Amino acid sequence: MKKQCVYDMWGAPINETGPRSPLTRLELGRGCHFLFHSTALAVWTCFVQLQDLEFIYCDALVYWPEEFQSLVSLRNLVIWDCYSLIGYARAVPGQPASERSQLLPNLESLDIVRDCESLVEVFNVPASLKKMDVRRCPYLDSIFGKQQDKPILNQEPSNDVMASIAAVPQLSSSTRDHFLPCLESLRIRMCGSLSEVLNLPPSLREIYIFQCDKLQLLSGQLYGLRILDIELCPELRSLESVSGELQTLECLRLRGCESLAPFLPDAPPAYSCLRELAITHCPGIKSLPWSLRQRLDSLEVKVLALSLFTWS
Repeated sequence: MKKQCVYDMWGAPINETGPRSPLTRLELGRGCHFLFHSTALAVWTCFVQLQDLEFIYCDALVYWPEEFQSLVSLRNLVIWDCYSLIGYARAVPGQPASERSQLLPNLESLDIVRDCESLVEVFNVPASLKKMDVRRCPYLDSIFGKQQDKPILNQEPSNDVMASIAAVPQLSSSTRDHFLPCLESLRIRMCGSLSEVLNLPPSLREIYIFQCDKLQLLSGQLYGLRILDIELCPELRSLESVSGELQTLECLRLRGCESLAPFLPDAPPAYSCLRELAITHCPGIKSLPWSLRQRLDSLEVKVLALSLFTWS
């Protein structure tokens, strides 16, 4: 007699004679409304071993779901073309944003790409995050969560954030002062409503920002930064609040930042690792610091709008 094949809810065959392998990767698209119904919490608790989750053209994803709290093992989250996604649901009257639950406590990579046209805020990202890529979200005004995307100096971090930071091994005391102590890569592209990105941590190694028309302020302690690439941000005023001597900087590209004022440091240790320099269409930068001029002949790549510069 032929044995009947039994399938789980995702169409995967179940071996009735042996242990089931835990689900570690899941892709959700159109027609997943049942997962966001109030009765679906029990389903999400089955995903505790999930490590990779993708939403592609998922019109059921409207608000950051509290069900994400079950995804304690998730490492990578990708969101593509989710036109209905807004952010958090409207807060209950009297409930401050700081009371929002911490979601995805072990998330390492977050990609929100391609036409999330309704998105206005990212959820409160965890301290474990290493990579963040946000693209083509025209109404986005907060990339780290509203209560975190503000200056944090002289403020005590929440217990949830401190617990997450304590779980990360081998962090220096200076790194622990930042709410994203593991973030290494930040890419923001075509987010036309974003006006500021604050309190960037010293763990960052690369920053790419492209065509953010209203971005005015970028701040942080970027002592280990290797790549700073900012293009077509006409309202960006200053990078003076981006502290650090740029000793580790290998690539500096500034293009089409018409309002950018001079900010480059002139200490002898600066630019000792620089290999590539490109500054074009930044009329506010009319001179280069002496320590950088001394390095020009040794650069592998050099693109400068020389007519804008004075060398005396």
